[in-house]
Amino acid sequence: MEQILRIDADVIVCSSLTRAQQTAESIKKTMTTYRTKDIKLIVDERLGDNE
Repeated sequence: MEQILRIDADVIVCSSLTRAQQTAESIKKTMTTYRTKDIKLIVDERLGDNE
């Protein structure tokens, strides 16, 4: 958790893969619990495409 709280992000961008979204949501929840600002979560479909 200490490493997460060192990050000072306004936006989290993740792929459309389920596990990536779960991780991003968890990080967002942790950061908003211990900080006063809201963090925007963007799911980018292009990041999960490995074709």
